[in-house]
Amino acid sequence: MTRKPPPGLIASAEQDYQDLQDRLTEAVAGARVLLVGRSSEVEALADVYSMLSRAEPRIAAGIGAAAVMHLAKRAKGQEPDGQPADDGFPERSEQENGTR
Repeated sequence: MTRKPPPGLIASAEQDYQDLQDRLTEAVAGARVLLVGRSSEVEALADVYSMLSRAEPRIAAGIGAAAVMHLAKRAKGQEPDGQPADDGFPERSEQENGTR
């Protein structure tokens, strides 16, 4: 993709980035609780989907964008600066997030 986002959107993303990362971390922690308490992953997904669909659209979109970027970095296996990826979720064991 060669088209860049408008400067105003970049400035907004920079301003909101840490808050969105924090919200993503909270959402993941909540989803983990749902996975334990629901009979299936699909049931937990439906709960998360319902929660996000009732949230302010800008916040829901921001959490989604943060999640996509997190997964993209994790799939690549490293941070943009070349360091090994840290998924930022301390609840996970070292074995789960690929570090030792």
